[in-house]
Amino acid sequence: MKPPPIFIYGVTNLPEMRKRINEFINEEHYSIKSLANNTIKLLCQNPDTFRKLVKYMKERNIIHHTYQPKEERSYRVAISYLHHSVDVQELKEAISRLGHTQI
Repeated sequence: MKPPPIFIYGVTNLPEMRKRINEFINEEHYSIKSLANNTIKLLCQNPDTFRKLVKYMKERNIIHHTYQPKEERSYRVAISYLHHSVDVQELKEAISRLGHTQI
């Protein structure tokens, strides 16, 4: 599954940005699209490239935004129509045996 795009704002020198990214990531692992208002959209080919780029931007305080990858998102589950006699502790244990954790 491909990671979400990374949007970088205020890019005034695209060749320089590409050069800096290419120092640690091969150009075939990402693509760049130019948008309006000096905004660049980076599309990564794999999650490893995505993580490296996001880390790089955070370390250098580059103004950007992205979305959390789907596999890292948390989710909630509601179980309806449970009988009042069901032991809640047993239910929690069964769910955790399936590999799910409770926050």
